[in-house]
Parts: sequence; C-alpha cells; structure tokens
Amino acid sequence: DRYEEAEYAAAEIHRLVREGHLRWRDIAVISRDASPYADPIEMACSKLSIPYFSDQTVSAADHAIIRFLIGVIECAAYGVTAKRLNVLLKSELCGVDQMDAGIFENYTFVWDIQPDEWAQPFFANPSGFKESMSEQETETLARAESVRKRLVEPLLSFIDATAETDARTFCEEVFKLFC
Repeated sequence: DRYEEAEYAAAEIHRLVREGHLRWRDIAVISRDASPYADPIEMACSKLSIPYFSDQTVSAADHAIIRFLIGVIECAAYGVTAKRLNVLLKSELCGVDQMDAGIFENYTFVWDIQPDEWAQPFFANPSGFKESMSEQETETLARAESVRKRLVEPLLSFIDATAETDARTFCEEVFKLFC
C-alpha cells in the first residue's frame, strides 16, 4: 500500500531528525516513478509537519484551478450538465465537502436533471419515486439543494453575465467566481 509506505518513510525521516542524526535538508526520497506516490507522500509529510519539496513535472491540466476553469467554460459554452458540475465539485474549489458533493451527485443521477431544470430548487425524494420522505431523506434533499444553490446559482449568473461579452468582462466575471 503506497499510503503505508509513505507513512513509514515519513515516520523514519521524522525519527532521524528528532534524534539529531540528520537535518531535513540532508534527506531525499527518490523513486523511479514518483507520480503514484505524490499524494501519499504529501499527506504523510503534512501529518508529521515534515517540510518537503517535490520536483516533478505537472501538467497545467492537473491543477485544480485549471480543471475548475475548464469546467466553468464548458458549462458556459455547451450547457450545464451533471457531469460538468461534478467536475467542478471534484476540483474542490467550490467550498463543498466531499460528502455533500456525493449527495449532490447521487441526487442528480437519480433524477436525471436536465439543462433547463438547474435553476429550479430540488424538491423530489433523493431515493427516487416514493410517496413520502423520511427524516433522513428530507435532510439529504436539503443538503443536495444547498449544494445546488452554492454551485449552480453563481454559475448561471456567470453564464448570463458573460454571454456575448468582451474579454475584460469575461475575466472580471471569472474573478468573481473565486471571491
């Protein structure tokens, strides 16, 4: 398991420095292919407050902000779909925790939300066609609706504000999405 390997290596590094055998700058972790270890190493080092630097080439498309911007532009150019909204949510730049993002994704899958329905509040049972909602289903619906409002309403405002506009206004509206 890569996470266990990274945690073990981080613990050993921490021990060596703590016992005074080495300094942080004296240590290097080298791997033939570091990409599968990038997240595990980052998490393990962060957990133990180990300063680290990773010298690996990363495509611009791998950065969350770029994935988010591409998703926003695709929504504006081709329409808002559940798939595109989930790309935005998975960028983790929307301020929505992963549990609520999953609830939103499940709701949109169950109800197959169409492009003209995104502006409307969610109201249907998140479990599908049922006569009534349990207390848990009511809470799940409220959480899905909260994500819709937080994600979709600013996005639709962005799309309206940037339709047939110049580059300056477009950039200003992109900036507003982050503020």
